[in-house]
Amino acid sequence: MSALENHSKFYYGWQITTTNRYIDFNDGAGIKTATLKVGYYSSTELMVEIKKKMDALSSLDFSVIFNRTTRKFTISSGSTFSLLFGDGPNNAQSTSALLGYSASNKTGSNSYLAENVSGYEYSTQFYIQSYKDTSTNRKAIDGTVNKSASGVIEVIKFGNERFMEGEFLFITNIVQESQSIIRTNINGREDFIQFIEWCTEKAPVEFMKIENDPSTYQQFVLESTPSDSKGLDYDLLEMYDRGLAYYYRSGTLKFRLIS
Repeated sequence: MSALENHSKFYYGWQITTTNRYIDFNDGAGIKTATLKVGYYSSTELMVEIKKKMDALSSLDFSVIFNRTTRKFTISSGSTFSLLFGDGPNNAQSTSALLGYSASNKTGSNSYLAENVSGYEYSTQFYIQSYKDTSTNRKAIDGTVNKSASGVIEVIKFGNERFMEGEFLFITNIVQESQSIIRTNINGREDFIQFIEWCTEKAPVEFMKIENDPSTYQQFVLESTPSDSKGLDYDLLEMYDRGLAYYYRSGTLKFRLIS
């Protein structure tokens, strides 16, 4: 285990429910409604789902892109089409807000960039400690070892899983001195709680080990926390052991690689 020497960040927060699962659009051949599958998504998974459902209803070939620097979606096609986020038949249950689009129709073009950012970003206030990378953290799935009377060894397993581990320290709302290695976030505690509560729903997160390189990332789900081996509970611990009131640590969190 080691400590990272840079800040990291996570993208998360895409959930499709029965109240935001519809995309009304007109591809030139009439009004269509793409119905997205209810569930938790990463940005990558959501791009795939939107394209799949819109393509299935149209002769057009749609493209859905998430800009990882601006956190904005673009939906486009080779021909003019409309996104009916203003007065479509299902606009009250539209996906528009989740994707960062305003509740107005988008017409007269073949490409529409969302007006607002999509999803949430959690950035570390201090470098992740006790870090284990997926490249050195592998576990067999239901692995067993059988040994015959003659000494022949047989390994039976259903593949391998890889994990990332790390501890988040100095989570705080306290404003830091300019020379402090701890980064100021006046909502640091609340931001971490929002992030970890998303994780304990077994919802996917996108991890960028190097904060300033958003194009390089891995997708994870939370595997376990110090308070629950199933990763369904967490305990944010105040750092009294270091004499630091209003500073918190997560304990070591273990994330399972899903992509």
